Amino acid sequence: MEKKAPDTTPVVLMNFTHVYEQESFYKKEPHCWIDLTDLEGVNGYCDENAGKAIRERIARLSPYGLHFIDSGNYHYVSKFWTDRIREDFVLVLFDHHTDMQPSRFGELLSCGSWVKDVLDENPFVRKAVIIGADKHYLDHIDEAYRDRLVCFTTDSLGMGKNWRAFAQAHVRLPVFISIDKDVLSPKEEITDWDQGNMSLAMLEGILQILIRRHRILGIDICGECPELLGEGLEAVRVNDTVNEKLVNFLKDQIFMKNNRAVICRIEEPDFGCEERPEGRPAACRVFLKELPENGDGSRCKDKVFAMLMEEKLLEERGLAEGMKVVLDEDGTLVKVLETGGL
Repeated sequence: MEKKAPDTTPVVLMNFTHVYEQESFYKKEPHCWIDLTDLEGVNGYCDENAGKAIRERIARLSPYGLHFIDSGNYHYVSKFWTDRIREDFVLVLFDHHTDMQPSRFGELLSCGSWVKDVLDENPFVRKAVIIGADKHYLDHIDEAYRDRLVCFTTDSLGMGKNWRAFAQAHVRLPVFISIDKDVLSPKEEITDWDQGNMSLAMLEGILQILIRRHRILGIDICGECPELLGEGLEAVRVNDTVNEKLVNFLKDQIFMKNNRAVICRIEEPDFGCEERPEGRPAACRVFLKELPENGDGSRCKDKVFAMLMEEKLLEERGLAEGMKVVLDEDGTLVKVLETGGL
């Protein structure tokens, strides 16, 4: 079912398996459907005829958008979107797998080889950063790619200074982000591949830094679970919920990048003493409302959105409920002075 949309649409739904028809996260957003259900030679691998058809069907849409690309079996579609970028960029991949394996069928593009193919064929990609992959998969990457590839396991990541320091050193170009939800823990998401142990909060924390510090060229999200359609209502519900959270989070972060807000509520740290992982700083959930252009907090819009911020930073910067704030370069909140400066 092809649903017409203008040339630029915030949410693009690539319909291979009908799985998004069971979800509702996109219904409040401007969106369009790309119907791919009639194609053969697309599941896991993409043959030449199918690849040509997919490229033709996305040709009228910009790669500079938010694309939901169905199951991880179709993650290779990210190559088709990035092929259309005509400026130097860094590919940032959140995935439990590296997608750097040679294709088992010669030159045939696959969901497990597409990152390797991007590095081989795209003259504009300067580096790929893989976040959340299992060490077992990292150990099998060809040494020839090591100078253009940086990898982080979930255990080596933090939401704070470590990642920001890395981004300052290695991610100085515009960024294209590709997210396979199998990077998330099974406690938070249900996919049709083996999964990692990243929390949604950690994923959002890194995305927040990327959005604040870099120009984002586009974002792809995959990881649906179509094999359970008709019998896995829980999988549909969980995927729908995670997708909705990601859409709302990305909208809020992109808005906050260029606008001011007022703190309307601060909740206590999100981890209890027994549950907070060792070495992870306590983080509060900060609820914000948009400030009108005249800066009068009494006329804030009704929409409230939230972000995580380290408790220690909140205290150091003297941030409290009712204060006007903006996002700093590192993706954290700072006060807006009454003069309008920072």
